[in-house]
Amino acid sequence: MNYVGEKQDIGVPLSGAGVTIGITYAVSEEDTRVEEGLKQNLYCLRETLLQIPQVEAVYFVTWSAEEQVDFIDNVVYAGNRAKVYLYKDIIEKTSILIEGSLPISKTMAEEVKQQGSKLISYQTGWHLAEKMDDLSHWKKLSMFDSVWLQGQLKESEYAMYRTVIGDSVCVVPLLWLPDFIEEKVREEGLTRAVRYRSKRNKKRRVSLIGGDISQDKRRLAALLLIETAYQQDSALFASIRLYDTDIGLKEAQKNMAESIPIIEDIPRSSLLWELEAFSPYELAKQTDVIVDNTIDTVPPYLSLEVLYYDYPVVHSNAYLKKHHIGYYYECLNVLDGVKQLVSAISEYDTDIREQRRANKHFLDEVSPYYPSTSKRYEEAIFSILYQPVKA
Repeated sequence: MNYVGEKQDIGVPLSGAGVTIGITYAVSEEDTRVEEGLKQNLYCLRETLLQIPQVEAVYFVTWSAEEQVDFIDNVVYAGNRAKVYLYKDIIEKTSILIEGSLPISKTMAEEVKQQGSKLISYQTGWHLAEKMDDLSHWKKLSMFDSVWLQGQLKESEYAMYRTVIGDSVCVVPLLWLPDFIEEKVREEGLTRAVRYRSKRNKKRRVSLIGGDISQDKRRLAALLLIETAYQQDSALFASIRLYDTDIGLKEAQKNMAESIPIIEDIPRSSLLWELEAFSPYELAKQTDVIVDNTIDTVPPYLSLEVLYYDYPVVHSNAYLKKHHIGYYYECLNVLDGVKQLVSAISEYDTDIREQRRANKHFLDEVSPYYPSTSKRYEEAIFSILYQPVKA
């Protein structure tokens, strides 16, 4: 993969010969996985756009001096400070302004268009489907020259976007880099411990990660398959850990889980609730097999981090299945899930080379430096660049 490193430190463009792209960015006060994922996503977007030959510069944009200071003080990407500029200082030199984590108002959109610049709304995150019930969401998107979606919707939902917004809707590839998780692993002193290693004994420490099991029966199925597998052969399990990142939901999920009859038979020493977010420490010190109950079309970064470190993953994610990743079971088919979990426990060490190959190929494809990935973004850019500015 070719890495266009010489573009990294370009600031405000002076030549005007190439395409210049600004990405709006707001520093959040919340330190959550969602915010961290958004931060990583925008960094990956910047890296991807820098791979396009005709692009001269990509930089982040804020509205006020205070936001600019917040960015400079708080936003560090893979050990490096990122470039950020005030909107008023950069807009005349910007070919395309992309709405990232800082919303673009109607007034600002009109100003951008008066300069002859194009507007793109980069719709990220896994709550996009929920926005479809909000009429203001549709009204706002109509002012952009293009709306980029990252594979997080069902086909029927894409059809809705295309019907309401038209041809300006563009599905762009998922993006991810290991830089952030590697940095976190180094900080925690786990570089040599975090990657999966084959086990001599057959007992496995199983960790369930993903969404709220008390709110979605599809996610509850992931818990049921673990408990059913335990009932069938408890000798396969050293421990079962259920990770939860939301204090408010912890009791609801615990009550839901403990209301299931088969769970009552599992010793409390084997079934452990963890309040903390799943982290490199849990991966290195407390996990052998992952059951991932995320059910979205594209997997969240946590799922990709687990794959990066070669852990066996049992999942019902069609996106991962398409790329031959892990041990797939049909959503809600608990018995199929049990079979896959037992296979992950019993067979993974034998299949590890093939699994690693599949993981690497998949993670290479979502890298900003993968040629066909950056090419897709290049096509999305140039599909609107020379079109008339949308009124």
